[in-house]
Amino acid sequence: MYVNLVSNGLNIVLSLVLGLGLLGAPRLEIVGVGLATAFGNVFTATAFVAAIATDWTEANFVRPRQWVIARQLLVVAAPKVAEGLVATVIEFPFNALLLTFGAEINAAYQIGRRVYQQVTSPLSRGLNVGASIVVGQALGEGDPAQARYNGWATAALGLLTVGTLGLSLAVVAEPLAGLFTDDPETLPAAAGFAFTYGVVAPFTVLYVTLAGSLQGGSDTRTPFLARTVGLLVFYLGFSYVTSVVLGWGVVGIYAGIFLYYVSAFCIVAVGFHYGGWATTNLSRRRPGRHRARHVRRRELAGRSPRASRPGPRGVRPR
Repeated sequence: MYVNLVSNGLNIVLSLVLGLGLLGAPRLEIVGVGLATAFGNVFTATAFVAAIATDWTEANFVRPRQWVIARQLLVVAAPKVAEGLVATVIEFPFNALLLTFGAEINAAYQIGRRVYQQVTSPLSRGLNVGASIVVGQALGEGDPAQARYNGWATAALGLLTVGTLGLSLAVVAEPLAGLFTDDPETLPAAAGFAFTYGVVAPFTVLYVTLAGSLQGGSDTRTPFLARTVGLLVFYLGFSYVTSVVLGWGVVGIYAGIFLYYVSAFCIVAVGFHYGGWATTNLSRRRPGRHRARHVRRRELAGRSPRASRPGPRGVRPR
């Protein structure tokens, strides 16, 4: 949390300084925002590695010796890695689609998305991680009902905070986009992209939090499916068909972005509500742990199984 707070703070400050040319810095606009983001990511990675390598945290680096655990980690991590690869690959044809309408539209997209991310991403990432933790803790305690409740509660909190913030950004989309560009051809489209991201923010944060909850239950396949379907079918496919084939222009891309997050939310919501991720994790627990917990509860209640057995006369049970 501390690392992310510092990293996000640096990212925001440097984006303003380098993007707008504040405090005597050169006005680099989009390049400045990109440099600020790159610096923030490098700082985050370096800080986490340093924390693990030193005594700052209880975690440390070890060589894997149990191949069963390594295999389980790979099974859980593989869909997450594939999800990131799909998102990276999709960016290339999507940027090519934007460039068919001119470099100004591509720049407008980058501005609109950045305006939204700078304000909402810190909260969204925190909710994603928090949902994963509280769901995982409930499953570790053998309470799948509580795990589901924690997931929905975190999603509701995200809807109340990030969703409201996103809708507020949509109202002031044009003034915010105007902080990054005054080009008459770029500004209207940038405001349109910022408005789109703001309006779809409630669906976006619900998708992010529920995906985190599923990952806390070791289900990384459903978020992978949600993101892949959303990116391929709507973000890229629908955007291309409507904007180029049907001649909607940039409006078709706005619609594709909106439907991407709505579809991703619908898939993770169905997977979270109807999926067997909670009971599957519960069945994998060691069979003796239920009996041990039951005995422990009886002992705490003063009704230990050993104490209930009558001992020899005159000898009190220990």
